[in-house]
Amino acid sequence: MGRFLKNRVFYFLGLSCWGLAYLSIPIYASDKTSENPSKVAEKTSADTPSVGTLPELTYQYDIKGLEDTDIPGEFKSKSGLEFLKKRPLYSSFALSKRAQDDLEIIHKLLYAFGYYDGVVDLENAESSEKDVSRQITFSAIPGERYKIKTVQARFEPLGNGPAPCQKDLDELGLHVGEHFTAEKVLSVFDKFKDHLANCGYPFAKIKGHEALLSKSDKTVTLVLKINPGPYVKFGIVRVKSSGEVPGTYVENRSTFEEGESYDQRKVDAYQDKLSTTKLFNKIHIQKEKKAEETEDGDEMAMDIILEDAKPRTVAAGVKFGTSDGIGTKASWVHRNITGNADKFMASAQQSQRLSLVDLNYHLPDFLKVDQTLATTVEYKEESTKAYGSRGYGVAALLKNELADGWSYSYGLMFESIRLSQYGRVIHVDGVGVPLNFTINTQNDDLEPSEGGKFVVDLTPEYGHL
Repeated sequence: MGRFLKNRVFYFLGLSCWGLAYLSIPIYASDKTSENPSKVAEKTSADTPSVGTLPELTYQYDIKGLEDTDIPGEFKSKSGLEFLKKRPLYSSFALSKRAQDDLEIIHKLLYAFGYYDGVVDLENAESSEKDVSRQITFSAIPGERYKIKTVQARFEPLGNGPAPCQKDLDELGLHVGEHFTAEKVLSVFDKFKDHLANCGYPFAKIKGHEALLSKSDKTVTLVLKINPGPYVKFGIVRVKSSGEVPGTYVENRSTFEEGESYDQRKVDAYQDKLSTTKLFNKIHIQKEKKAEETEDGDEMAMDIILEDAKPRTVAAGVKFGTSDGIGTKASWVHRNITGNADKFMASAQQSQRLSLVDLNYHLPDFLKVDQTLATTVEYKEESTKAYGSRGYGVAALLKNELADGWSYSYGLMFESIRLSQYGRVIHVDGVGVPLNFTINTQNDDLEPSEGGKFVVDLTPEYGHL
């Protein structure tokens, strides 16, 4: 509720049986009382007497009538009485000020949770002048909670571009007939506005919102006023980088085409695509112009501001396994070895049972965009009680990226293995055609939270002894 209770203003039209009444109800109670509770305490001279002769007051407070609502929990996080309870208090006036400020907070919380007919009274009880203990009671009658009747979006002004796309509010989590909660309504309004950036309106702004109350059936009609801003299309991609990664590589990773409607989802996908390469420490994609410099139908150049990451990674470690025993492993990676965003990886491991050396080289945009040449050379020795083997393998693959997470690869491989068992030596050579097909629907390659991955690997082989 904190965000809602800071800088939001709702305007309400109240409809009663006596006629039409216009109500302007600000709902921007802060996380303070009326001010920050600590500042209230500092500014109230009665809280801190100049002479320590006055008795220190203590108090308890209680809220009645709101036990079945979420208001008491929200109130506790914003109450000056609660926040300043451990501060020395010497003045009944200062205590009354705290209570009055908290009374205002309860009023605003009633509105925030849709209890527009709610009333609340304050009782500050003291048994005698000499009694330093006070009991403060807030007695509330919340009334019936209002429900959402309809939601309307008004675009003001509407330019010459296509009609702004409107996402169904049910998809955003706001349903007709549910109880009004201001924080949820404002959050959904922000999502509704952000969705406009997916259909050419990245400069959309919320101008205001209204809640029209119907006293007769206890419902709220919500009105969202939006300035959609100018309709924008994608322009050229401009790479701004002082690093060594070629600009053509960055441009080829673009997820949008020049001249198509601006879509923030494609901008985010572009940034994710660049992030997964691990070539950059900083990736910032920004629009060429501001809203006030743009007219309907303008093509907006996209500036890609980059800072290269360190291209090399070196790793080393010690491992232990019950089957392999104690061993060591090391690796070295260079992600831009010839200046073409090409990656070279070398790794080795050694243990009592296994020795392995693996070399890999990946060259992106080989012959065409989104096709990667991947080559591998591997040497392996293995020694067990049952057999020993020594061999090597080489492979070359072409990996192709398709739209929406689909990809496939194909290539050739050759391996030669020498097996020894009980004094008998067998030499095996084989040729294979590795094939792969992948569908990746994960929402993020680095830290996926939804979606999945479907992979098919098939390698027809031919070999002889």
